[in-house]
Amino acid sequence: MDLSKSLSDNLASAARAVERDYLTQVLTRTHGRIADAAVLAGISRRTLHRKLIELALDKNQFKLRDE
Repeated sequence: MDLSKSLSDNLASAARAVERDYLTQVLTRTHGRIADAAVLAGISRRTLHRKLIELALDKNQFKLRDE
């Protein structure tokens, strides 16, 4: 926690970190399959794509290398 930042800034940073961790786990479980990840997360594929861009996550890093 950064005490030089406001409470709302710290909450936003914490929420972003939780969201990134959650989506990382979802993408790991679904091996980077966007449709499956979106269903598991309860969001649309479009929303998931937008969040991946915002959080700088690459779905390809979660794909199985054998596929």
